[in-house]
Amino acid sequence: MYYKKRRGRHGFTPKPEAQPSFIPPSVGGVNALDSVANMAPNECIYTYNLMPSEYGLRLRAGYREWANGLPSQSNTLIAYEGLAGDGNEDRLWAVCAEGIYNITLLNTTAPVQDVAFTVNVTGEAGYGVWTQFINTSDDHYLFYADAENGLHLYTESTQTWSVPAITGVDPTKIAYVLSWKNRLWMIEQDSGVAWYLPVDAIAGAAQQFTFGADLRYGGELKALYNWTIDGGDGLDDYLVGVGRGGDVLVYRGSDPSSPEFSRVGSWNIGDIPGGRRGGVAHGGDLYLLSVFGITSLRDLLQGSEVSSENVKGPSAKINRFLRSDILADKEDFSWSLSSNPSDGAIVVVTPYSVQAEAIQYVKNMLTGAWGMWRGVPAHCVSKWDGSFYFADTEGRVWLYDGFLDGSLLDGTEGKDIDYQTLTSFQNLGGPHGVNKMVGVVRTQGVLSGSTNITTSVVYDYDVGASMPFPSVSPAYGDSLWDASVWGVATWAGGLRKGEYTAGVSGHGFSVAVGIRGTATSRINLVGWDLTFKTGGLM
Repeated sequence: MYYKKRRGRHGFTPKPEAQPSFIPPSVGGVNALDSVANMAPNECIYTYNLMPSEYGLRLRAGYREWANGLPSQSNTLIAYEGLAGDGNEDRLWAVCAEGIYNITLLNTTAPVQDVAFTVNVTGEAGYGVWTQFINTSDDHYLFYADAENGLHLYTESTQTWSVPAITGVDPTKIAYVLSWKNRLWMIEQDSGVAWYLPVDAIAGAAQQFTFGADLRYGGELKALYNWTIDGGDGLDDYLVGVGRGGDVLVYRGSDPSSPEFSRVGSWNIGDIPGGRRGGVAHGGDLYLLSVFGITSLRDLLQGSEVSSENVKGPSAKINRFLRSDILADKEDFSWSLSSNPSDGAIVVVTPYSVQAEAIQYVKNMLTGAWGMWRGVPAHCVSKWDGSFYFADTEGRVWLYDGFLDGSLLDGTEGKDIDYQTLTSFQNLGGPHGVNKMVGVVRTQGVLSGSTNITTSVVYDYDVGASMPFPSVSPAYGDSLWDASVWGVATWAGGLRKGEYTAGVSGHGFSVAVGIRGTATSRINLVGWDLTFKTGGLM
């Protein structure tokens, strides 16, 4: 009797009905830490150029040429904010192995060389650091230093560069400079020694302060940072010294010659990669880059050990990728941490040799989620006047802006931005051991402009599955949503909701959605509706 009730009207057992499900956008970002069988629905295996944001996955901005004509690759971008509020004193310089070049103006094609490096044009030449310095008389200065060319001073009132008249240490031997509590601090190259000037001074007799005895894991003193925190009795600026072997030394006080200046912390975070720009301050914390990934000094202060298996640091969810990259190119000088105010993010700049393979790790500092840029030729970066700039390895400087990659000063239009993502694997609300067969996937998004997209469904943790590239480029005019061949679509028009439906095939126990496409606008993906049928057990 039960068997008869299950038979259809023509005497056959009815086919299972399609069930609906929804996969949210991966606002939780990349998760390369947890098991692929136990990831949250709002996380992803990877996402390139589709960045986790507050409303969904948002396509990163493009980049357009700002300046060219440099004699070689720029290894440092110096951003200077002048005294005048009208911006007339602001400056942007590119530092090459040959010297320092003024690229303040958009459309610069013949940069003026303000400083010539006549002796040391190899090694770390141009891989430097800089700091602005303002004394109590409101005089504005900027100091730049690198390990090959020493210390240089820019004076705003005269708009000139010079070598400061410092005694006690040879300015040509200065590899690093920092303004801390209205004192200029300098690191002598290939040593554990720092030097400091009197309060307010930009020249004169420098005094020695030795960090080397406390660098228990060896190597020279690499960098100094200012860290502003509340140590229990109000906000204060701490001085942080970092050694190449990974020692992190924290000092409190103001006058290094006074007994009140003392070390309040000492930790090791693992070897420091090449260069001296592996730290960035953000929101009361200081982040440092090492072979362990990114370490939070606030975590260290609270007693967490960076190497502990129970501690999940700021980069824990991408360390599987980041650590292998650091170990592969540990000695490269281009490693750096920087903030990108236009996206509210922190960017890990990694070495690259082929532009198409350039990868930068980007963390949304509001949500804490990680994504990756791909194809952005960022050799060195800087924030300036609220925008984000970077230089490539071919003598050009770019502004992170617009909807195309690589638009040139001569009017040559850039290319569409290539994006790709693979969501986490989900059981779609059913038992893991039951087969699912997805039939239709509908991608939902918001955009203005146009995009091409291909949709795939990946089953059973095949994280290496290839994502087919769209066969056509996005159009630059109006086109229709939901009027396209399944598997490939072009979206365009004004800012509005969009839906793209694609038919897919295959079956498995666990399901992820993968997309790849190109776009000419900053699209926002807000999730995937899908229909599926269930089959037999394993």
